[in-house]
Parts: sequence; structure tokens; C-alpha cells
Amino acid sequence: MHFNRMTLSVLGFVMTAPSLIAYMAFNRGVELVGANRAAPFFHLMPVFGSALAILVLGEQVEWFHGVGYALVIAGIITATRARAPAPA
Repeated sequence: MHFNRMTLSVLGFVMTAPSLIAYMAFNRGVELVGANRAAPFFHLMPVFGSALAILVLGEQVEWFHGVGYALVIAGIITATRARAPAPA
């Protein structure tokens, strides 16, 4: 592979821009709904990462992917569901 100024510029952009946009979007979400409600969704990163690896890179789907997805989703549902108010 030949690296020139254009290749390095594109590579630098591809490495930094999506990360910056993702963190800016997540921080905006935290600002809108609060940290307590937004924090559990941070655990979706490995779910989407492995799903994209399966779809884009052709990785093999294994049983533990389903177990991991289910555990993450169950944890998010548990953490974000409404709780009964504490008795006075």
C-alpha cells in the first residue's frame, strides 16, 4: 500500500470524525435525558460492534453473541424501567 498525503489525510479523517461525532451525539443525549438514564446505553457499543463485524466483515455468528446481546438488552431494560416511589 502506498501512503501519500491524500491517503494519510483520508485515513486520519476516517479515524477521528466518526469517533468525535459519536461522542458528541452521546454527550448531547446525556444532556437531554440525564446521566442516569443515558449511562446504560453505553453498553450497546460492543453489541453494535459485533453486529457490524458479522454483517460487514462476515464474522461467524456464535451462540455467545445471542447470550451477550440478551444480557445487555436485559440489563438496559432493568436499569431504565420506572421504579415505584419510595414510601414516605
